[in-house]
Amino acid sequence: MLVTTTNRVPDIDLVTNSLKSEYGEPADDFALNASVRRLEYAFESLSAVARKRILDIGCGAVTGRGEVEANPRTWAPWLPRAVVALGGEAVGLDTGRAPNEKFEFHRVDLRQPHCLDFLSGESFDGINCSNLFSSPLLQRLGFADVEMRKTLRQSLYESAVKLLKPDGIIIHFDSDFYDW
Repeated sequence: MLVTTTNRVPDIDLVTNSLKSEYGEPADDFALNASVRRLEYAFESLSAVARKRILDIGCGAVTGRGEVEANPRTWAPWLPRAVVALGGEAVGLDTGRAPNEKFEFHRVDLRQPHCLDFLSGESFDGINCSNLFSSPLLQRLGFADVEMRKTLRQSLYESAVKLLKPDGIIIHFDSDFYDW
């Protein structure tokens, strides 16, 4: 959990600098900054993330695939790391591995129907699914077709809604916007 020596409300710079320090990442990592900004926007402040349970679908993981491994800062599990740093509980899902992380992780083939069924219903305050559909790995695994991604997106959305608490929110951003 992010601890400060003052009573300062966590801000984006404080959180990103803390995570950069812990994970040894350089200061120019847009993926980290974007993840923290999504949390702040979704919950109206970073302080509100404390004690929230947040699922990150396609959180980022080690895959052994060239395009992902060539850009590890982009595809790292930044959002669940930030949730934990802010005092929340994060659950990450991805097709790869996430060794030595401080959040609960499940290796899941997100292309499969009902892949979220093992999670308890109405148990998350927020569900993030960002940059999954523009992932080079997803496209390499046979989802280069726009219609296939639309079908997958709809299936995951329908499953995710069942996992939200009644006042929960879905956080979604993807650069796969050309097909809408």
